[in-house]
Amino acid sequence: MRRLTLCAAALAVLAACAADSGLTDGESEPPLPSNSPAYQEEGIILNIEDWAAIDAYAERAYEDMIANFWVDNAAGGHILHTWTGIDVREVPGGDSRGGIWERGMLFFALDTYYRATGDERALEKMRLESEHFRDLYTSREMAAAGSGLHFACDDCGWHAWFYLKMYRYFGDDYYLDRARALIQNAARLWLDGELGGGMWYDVHRTGKSLYTVGIVMACLDIYEHTADEEMYSLAVDLYEWMETALKRDDGIYWMDIGPNGPFGKERPDDIREANSVTGLGGNMAMATIHARLYRLTGIDSFRLRAVNTMEGVKTKLVKDGRYLNDRDAWTNTTFLMEWVMETATLPGFDREHLQILLNTALSVALNARTEEGRYSSVWGGPPDDPENLWITKGLGLSRQIMVTGTTANLIMSAALYKNQYFNKEIGAEP
Repeated sequence: MRRLTLCAAALAVLAACAADSGLTDGESEPPLPSNSPAYQEEGIILNIEDWAAIDAYAERAYEDMIANFWVDNAAGGHILHTWTGIDVREVPGGDSRGGIWERGMLFFALDTYYRATGDERALEKMRLESEHFRDLYTSREMAAAGSGLHFACDDCGWHAWFYLKMYRYFGDDYYLDRARALIQNAARLWLDGELGGGMWYDVHRTGKSLYTVGIVMACLDIYEHTADEEMYSLAVDLYEWMETALKRDDGIYWMDIGPNGPFGKERPDDIREANSVTGLGGNMAMATIHARLYRLTGIDSFRLRAVNTMEGVKTKLVKDGRYLNDRDAWTNTTFLMEWVMETATLPGFDREHLQILLNTALSVALNARTEEGRYSSVWGGPPDDPENLWITKGLGLSRQIMVTGTTANLIMSAALYKNQYFNKEIGAEP
């Protein structure tokens, strides 16, 4: 991927939208998961033995995902076709080809695992899925924003991101073309000037949403690959709108906004499992977008804004030393790999988040895994707890492919940090 030099006009626009990025103080301090030897820098303790254990948990999670959600065939196999996350053969009326974003969540975990470990088995699985998926849908279906396949703007973002991952690995321009076309169609359908700009969430046009982060991430990715100014301009426009319309005083973001203001504005601290006025995944994606803009432009306000957002996450979206699976058990870790690679390596980044990531990953590995090797939305366990709201709502079951993929990605992301960054810091071999 090549670094692009932005023109002076683009830098001026970004500098203007990066105002007011002061830092806030964090409040919570997560407990260490054990008393094993630790590495300490700037007052933050990172537990060496616990980091060392994460590779084994990541490999087990990879093998679990393949055992539960991979179909072998003469061509080599593919990700299980699912509808609402369940094997399509068990879902009356479901599309036999399966949905797109739900298989994407498993693919994202495979991607993170491969980046973390270099395990060629994962790369081969991604290659096979890329070849299988290419012919499942028509070219028109792949980009039909607003259709049953791409019902809302978040679907379009996840799908474009999935296409782009396959393009990045295997160089198939078809996926790049379909990602761009899907985003363009979503913009034509939902982008307007109401509520100050931004995209409507779906065809009902009742609100606009932080879920737009998926579109922005995909636009920036296309821009970095192709220097497509249309994609860059759309990314900046949507980013500016989210900063203006959704940013809260505590550093995090409202999830949705309508004609009467943010949804849930009368209960700003209603942030809990399976019911939240914000969203862990959206906030971490925004931190990653800030970091990416800092990398692209060198404008320090973006770095400060990323730090500020993560301070808000630490204050509002951490419970018992772990990240809170608050809003979307299906997609909360979509951009976690990018967060590790871009946000967690920023100068001034609060390294306490690395311990929180490790705590969450270990909790998932030890407490959220079922006997069948699937991973539950109940990150603190027990898995598929019938008294947990995610489970009673039927929205976070481990048998749903996107739940296992999203939850397992926490383990993969901790392994990525450990192998790509932490080992270098302590002078250990990967």
